Amino acid sequence: MKKIIMGLSCLVASACTGEKNPGKSPYFEDEDILTISGQFLDQSGQGLPETKIALRNLRVFAYVNPSQTYFKETLNWFISLAFPMFPTYDTKAVKVKPNYFLKDAVTARDGSFRFQIRADQTLRDAEGGINMALINDGEGTSASYAKYNFVIKEQETSLDPISLCDLGETVQENAVSLDWTWTLPSYSLDHYEVRIADAQDNSLLWASRVEASATGINLPKSIFQAASLRYAIEVFYRFDEEFHTSCLAPSRTITIANPISNLASSKKATAENIVFAITSLTNGRFNDVSYFSAYDTRSITIDLEEDTLISSINLHNLQFTSDTAPHQLLFEAATKAAPNTFVSIGLDGETPLRFGNYQLPTPGSYAKLRISANNVFSTLQEITVQ
Repeated sequence: MKKIIMGLSCLVASACTGEKNPGKSPYFEDEDILTISGQFLDQSGQGLPETKIALRNLRVFAYVNPSQTYFKETLNWFISLAFPMFPTYDTKAVKVKPNYFLKDAVTARDGSFRFQIRADQTLRDAEGGINMALINDGEGTSASYAKYNFVIKEQETSLDPISLCDLGETVQENAVSLDWTWTLPSYSLDHYEVRIADAQDNSLLWASRVEASATGINLPKSIFQAASLRYAIEVFYRFDEEFHTSCLAPSRTITIANPISNLASSKKATAENIVFAITSLTNGRFNDVSYFSAYDTRSITIDLEEDTLISSINLHNLQFTSDTAPHQLLFEAATKAAPNTFVSIGLDGETPLRFGNYQLPTPGSYAKLRISANNVFSTLQEITVQ
């Protein structure tokens, strides 16, 4: 009996064979000291001296791709990173464990840093990974800052240099759009992400992924149902499965001098399998509508009431209940004279983005719009039309 108990103990602890493999990160004894070192660089590539930095241990690998679906708490964390200077941002919905924030430090004169933590201070995710984010916080101002997301693979982790950036971007307001342009960084990069919020309450209005070769982005003004906006551009110069290195250009506030009305503002919407009229998709509040999955909803119709000239349709924070199958969107419209006869408007089989701007190949006048998908909607904040 004693041998059986000893055998079971070995099986449970995996210590007798020496094969302790808890997942993406290796096994460590509780008292093992994990070391993380590296260097922060300023915009000119020189060491960033005497700068406060923070090491965070994340329960999830905290990156939100605007074209995909992730947990809401990760999105909240991501938004707080994009706009850290807003002390009024509500983070109470993000429930974390006591050791979520691990260490604070100040870089040396050459920008270097070194953290040491006990292994039993760390959290692991469902796959056994010890996910870390290293961030300089910009002292709570709108200064540029950088972050490095990584998974611990060794007891001693030496990171690549982490650079700050300033793209020198400008924003031009045109009749129907806002145009951002910036300078292409001298270093190689993977992509940009542009995030735009209402400057009054920091609610996220839009997020776009931009290819590495681009030096700007053009967005319809109807997307922004707020006169005052705050935006931030993040540059990902390393981006793979377990290492995300990026810098965030200083966030800035702009005011739209001549806003364009959302043609769908305050218009009623109906949805597949839902018997009541939906007003939350067009009220300009950008709140998540999360009951679509309960009704197995795959299509939504906006009633514009009158034939209205339409050039683009914007979907804000669209997510699906399943992320396994490829998703496709179909946009159709009907006129007031034939309200039940929906026809294609040239946007068939569109690949949905979490924040998507869909330009009609040929603008047309319609009284109703129908947006359908091949999978069940999970959430959708707002529909804006220009």
